[in-house]
Parts: sequence; structure tokens; C-alpha cells
Amino acid sequence: MKKLTFTFFSFLFLSLMLSLFVSSCSDNACKNNPCPAGRECYLGECYCPNGKEGEACDIYSADRYVGNYDVYELALTGTSPNPFYTTYLEYGSRQDLLYINNFSNTGIVITASISTSTITNKGTHITINDVQGGLEVVGEGDYNEITKRIEWNGTIKQGFDSRNCSVTFTKI
Repeated sequence: MKKLTFTFFSFLFLSLMLSLFVSSCSDNACKNNPCPAGRECYLGECYCPNGKEGEACDIYSADRYVGNYDVYELALTGTSPNPFYTTYLEYGSRQDLLYINNFSNTGIVITASISTSTITNKGTHITINDVQGGLEVVGEGDYNEITKRIEWNGTIKQGFDSRNCSVTFTKI
């Protein structure tokens, strides 16, 4: 009987220790690591919120994107009606949004969101998931600070035209 009781309490003790260990590794890591003002915690690390960057998270990521671009659209499937065009990116209604004017040479304005990289803590990732005026655009890309280009891959649908594209935005 003593051996059974000892085994039971040993099992109970080990179970309790394991549950404490597992719970300490969960998302509670942010509770033990308060971030400085302006930063948000993700898996125990502090980052600027989407759309902001810098030591004090006081720089708008959108600043690097705003301007005129020459665009080359390479259709991987389907056909690009006009693979060369010019577009203009401007500030959106939130710190993490951009408006892309004349997307795919349609004259339509598409909304893109800026995500802050957990590696560089800079807003260099662009996601587009928007439908405007019969134009549906879905995909992701990244801003290259050296070349000042956005390399974006996604799907563009308008009417019966649907194409998978690799799109390069070059700032002019």
C-alpha cells in the first residue's frame, strides 16, 4: 500500500511540475516582459506595431512607399493586358495602410497593408487582399530598401481574366 501511495504522489508531483513548465513556455512570456511605450509584445519579444518602426516606433513605414512607380507585371498564368504601367502609392486611412492608384493599369485604387517584420522590426512586408470596382487582388510582397523596389506575387482577377502574377514596382 505504501508503494502504491508513493507511486501515486510521485506521478501527481511530476504531473504538476510538467504542467508548470509547459504553462511557463506559453504566450504568457509577454506578461513577464513589458515592452517600452509604443511597442507590442509577440512571443516574449517587443516589436513596433504594424505600420511603424524605429527605436521609439515613431517612424511611419508608409513614408518609404509613397511616390510614383514604374510597374512591370509578369503573368505566370493568363495574360497581362498591359504589363508596363505607372502607379502612385499614397498614405492610407491608418498607419499600416497604403493606397495603390491605377493598380494593374485599371485606374482602380487598391488597398495594401504594411506588416512589421519580426526579424528587422521594419515595415517591409506588403499584403493585398482587396476587391474594388470588379478588380480582385490577393497576394504578398516585400520592399527591398537597397533597390527601392516592391516585389509582389499574387492573383489578379477582373471579369473572366484571372492571372497569377509577379509584379515589380520600381520607384521613380
